[in-house]
Amino acid sequence: MRETPKAQDYLPSRRISAPEFAATFHLGYADGTLSEKLPAAGKQALRRVGVLTGSGRELLRGCIVFPLVAAETNQVVSLYGRSIEGRQHLYLPGERRGIFNPRAHATPKK
Repeated sequence: MRETPKAQDYLPSRRISAPEFAATFHLGYADGTLSEKLPAAGKQALRRVGVLTGSGRELLRGCIVFPLVAAETNQVVSLYGRSIEGRQHLYLPGERRGIFNPRAHATPKK
C-alpha cells in the first residue's frame, strides 16, 4: 500500500487520516501483481480460498484489503476489499465471517 499513491490517498478520502492506521490493522492493497510473485503451489493455495480466480486474477484487485478475524482467536478467517476507484465492496467467496477490529468488539471484563 505504501508504494501506491492512489491507495495512500484513499484512506484520507474516507476520513481515516492517522498514519499508523494501515500498519496497526494490517491493511494492504491488491495491485494485481500477486500471482507474478508466487510459485505454482502458492497460486493453487490462493485459488482454493478465492484470493485468485481460476484465471489467476486477484479477486480483490484495485482494493484496499482488510483482514477479517475471528474475535475468539484473533486469527484471519477472511478478507474484505474496498475498491479505491468505485463503491464496490468485495469479500472472498463463501460464508462471510470475521470482524475487522476484534478489540473494538470485546466486552469489558468485570
